Amino acid sequence: MPRLSQYLLILVTVCLLLVCSIATKAEPFVINSGSVTGERSALFNAFSLNISGAASSMTTRVSTFGGNIFPANQCFTSGPCIPGTSINLSGSTGALGPTDFFPGGTLLLNGTKFFIATENFPPSGSGFLAVSGSLLFSAGSVIIPVTDDPSITLTAPFTMSGGFGGHNETGTFSFDFNGSGIATLVLNRAGTDRGHPTYTFGSVTYTFTPTSVPEPVTLVLMGTGLIGIGLKARKRRR
Repeated sequence: MPRLSQYLLILVTVCLLLVCSIATKAEPFVINSGSVTGERSALFNAFSLNISGAASSMTTRVSTFGGNIFPANQCFTSGPCIPGTSINLSGSTGALGPTDFFPGGTLLLNGTKFFIATENFPPSGSGFLAVSGSLLFSAGSVIIPVTDDPSITLTAPFTMSGGFGGHNETGTFSFDFNGSGIATLVLNRAGTDRGHPTYTFGSVTYTFTPTSVPEPVTLVLMGTGLIGIGLKARKRRR
């Protein structure tokens, strides 16, 4: 019996440590709804962000002159894409600075609302925040179907991670976002190359879906269940 009591004590201690670590560790803000849509023009790359999670959200539009940050880069850097070839749906906003967030927007962190400034030095008042950072979308590759349709829609699961920093007259701080969902890439018919239809990048949308996260109560119940199983096994052996 002393040995069993020691095992149970260790198990309870481990469960309590797990619960305490989850309660105290600063985790990234989890995005579980909304979307990020990217489009490209002759002058700049544009992203529309309308994302939200528990006590956190970000609504803004970004215009950046960054490099090849969209998926399907080969569709406009190495010539149009041809059906039957593989294409990756990963993407990135690239490095963003305060002047890229035009015409501004809103940011909610732990229930505190900020207005996103469009200049490096935001207006007076803690309600304005100058933001810098980036979002990275990691997705798989898919095969472009053999077709001559005017547009093609491709989808793949994705995960997102992002790191941002903000500052105003009251100080500076940093925050992270993460999430997952389905990436949707649209290719538009561009023409014909040696008898094959060709396609170029149209738009990409990363749509977020809820992510289940173990709650502390769930971990406690799981630990209690393990203890019960151990006691039952001990009684059965006796």
